Amino acid sequence: MAWQVDFSNEFATPSIEFIDPPGNRPNYGLSVGFPIDPGSMPSKGRLEEPWRKPIPDVFRAPGLNAVSQRFRELVEQFEPGMHQFFPLSVQDCDGTPLGEDIFIFNCAVGVDAIIFRNSKPNWFKDDLNPPVLRAGMGDNFELSRPAIGDHHIWCGKTVARNKLFISDAFYTAVTSHQIIGFRAKYRDELALPWTDNEIAPFRQWERRRH
Repeated sequence: MAWQVDFSNEFATPSIEFIDPPGNRPNYGLSVGFPIDPGSMPSKGRLEEPWRKPIPDVFRAPGLNAVSQRFRELVEQFEPGMHQFFPLSVQDCDGTPLGEDIFIFNCAVGVDAIIFRNSKPNWFKDDLNPPVLRAGMGDNFELSRPAIGDHHIWCGKTVARNKLFISDAFYTAVTSHQIIGFRAKYRDELALPWTDNEIAPFRQWERRRH
């Protein structure tokens, strides 16, 4: 079994501003599925208002995320050295160091595993430099178990790069450790292998470009 995870709206979370955001700072939410240049990540943050409650293990930061040492340790237990944790030195709003180890997390693994058996994505060109063909996709998709293999934490690769997935084993672990700050939605896994047919429009677009 697999789960798709996102930030939870059930818990109160602190509001952070970055003090030293680089000009090329990415905006990927929970993760992007490939390694990020550490030099593009902020390293200092400040709470925008006083916070006296326990800080969640996963919460939003501007365009990115913030995670706890507990979350990092659990990820490293399952997939040591595979993902990125960028230290974020956080101050209280009065400038006092927060005194907790906080990181910006990036799942650096992308897997093509999404199967559109009951729906088809709406492909469109995103006029970036260079341009990118993206898939506008709804919520009606499944995952290929053979493609996932032994992965515990991954993002989509060709499509759904900003969608984060976890294995049932990792979901059980975060639940038992009471890791808070995200929600999870169960995703069906199929015994079908993933094939390039799932992204045929993307492959055709690539060939035309080159």
